[in-house]
Amino acid sequence: MTVRNPFTPGSGLAPPHFANRDAELELFRDSLRSTLAGAPRHVAVLGDWALGKTSLLLQCQRLADAQGVLTALVGANPESPAALSDSLARNLSLQVHASYGEAPSQPSRGASDRPRPDTRERASHAPPPAASEAQAELREHLRRVWRHVRRRATGVLVLIDDLDRAKDVPRTAALLRGALAELGPTGAKVMLVVAGAPDAFAPLVAARSPLAAFLQPAKLGRLSEAAMREAVTRPIAEAPMRFDDEVVGRMAELAAGHPYYLQELAYHTFELARRDNRATRQAFELALEQTFYRLSLTLFEPRVASLSASEQRLLAVLVDLARPASHGAAVEAAAEAGLNAASVPKLLRRLKAKGCVAQATHGPAKRRYSVPDPLFREYVRRHVHSFN
Repeated sequence: MTVRNPFTPGSGLAPPHFANRDAELELFRDSLRSTLAGAPRHVAVLGDWALGKTSLLLQCQRLADAQGVLTALVGANPESPAALSDSLARNLSLQVHASYGEAPSQPSRGASDRPRPDTRERASHAPPPAASEAQAELREHLRRVWRHVRRRATGVLVLIDDLDRAKDVPRTAALLRGALAELGPTGAKVMLVVAGAPDAFAPLVAARSPLAAFLQPAKLGRLSEAAMREAVTRPIAEAPMRFDDEVVGRMAELAAGHPYYLQELAYHTFELARRDNRATRQAFELALEQTFYRLSLTLFEPRVASLSASEQRLLAVLVDLARPASHGAAVEAAAEAGLNAASVPKLLRRLKAKGCVAQATHGPAKRRYSVPDPLFREYVRRHVHSFN
C-alpha cells in the first residue's frame, strides 16, 4: 500500500503541522472574537519571503469558516487601489453565491457613472476622486454583503495577501482603512487581515499614523530549531517512515527557520526514502538536489540572473569563506579570486541591495558580510562553476 506523502511543498500551501505560530493565531482569534462581538479589529501579518504568511492566512480562513464566518481571500492587485477594491467586491459576491446560492444586490450606478467634482474642488480634497470613489464603493459593497448574510453568517472576514505588491501601499491601506472605518457605525461585523513584507508596512505603522491603531501587527519570525524538528517528525509519526536524526538536523540547518524551505526538503526526502521507509543521508542528498531544482526555477536562478558577472563572482567568494568577513577580508579574498579590489565596495553594496548579502547589526560578527540564507548559500556552493 502506497503511503501518502504528508508534506506540502509550494508557496501558500498549508503544512501538515502548523508549527510555532501560536501567538499569531491567538491574536487572530482575539480579533475575530472582538469583531463578532460588534467591535471589529484588524490585523497585519508581517513577514519576509518564505516565512509562511499565506499559510497563516489560510489557517485564519479555516478557523473563521469553522465559526460560521463568510470569508474571502484575494491577492493584492498591483495596478491601483480601485482595482483591488473591484477584485475584492467580485470575490465576496462569488463567495456569497457559492455559500447561499444568491449574490447581494448591486448598486444602480458604478463609479464611472457618477458625476465628477469640479476641477477646482479637487485640490481641496486629500484623496483624489478615484480613491474616494473606490473607498465609497468598497464600503457600500461590504455593507450590502453584511446585510445580505447577517442572518446566516456570524461575520465577514476579508483576507488580502501580498499587500506589498500594490503599486501604492499607503494609498491602498488608507482606502481599506477608510472604507472599514466608515462601515463601523453601521454595526457590520467585518474584519480585515492583510499580509506583506515588513519594509512595505514600515510607513503604515509609524508613530502617529492612524494606520498604527487600525492594523494590529503580527510579526512572523523564523521557526525555532525545535519547531522545525516537530514540523518534520510529527506528520510522519503514524506512518511507516522514519527520518534519521542527522537528516532532520540537516533539514533544520538548511531551512533556517523558513517553513517553505522545510516543506520542500521534507517532501522530496519522503519521496526518495519510500523504498526502505527510512530517510538516510544518501536519500537526503538526492532530495536536496531536487529541492534546488524546484527552488532555482522560481527563486535562486532569477536571483542569480539579476547579478552581473562580477557580482556573481564576489557572491561565490563570500560563500566559500569559512565565516562572515570583515570589509578588509572580503576585499582581500575577492582580489585573490581575480576581482579588482577597488570595485569590491560597490559590488558589496549592490549585493546587499539585492538581498544576496547581509551585514550583521550586533554580536561578534557585527558589520561583517555573509550570505545569510543557508539553502541559497549551499546552492551557490554547489553550482559555483556557473558563476565563473
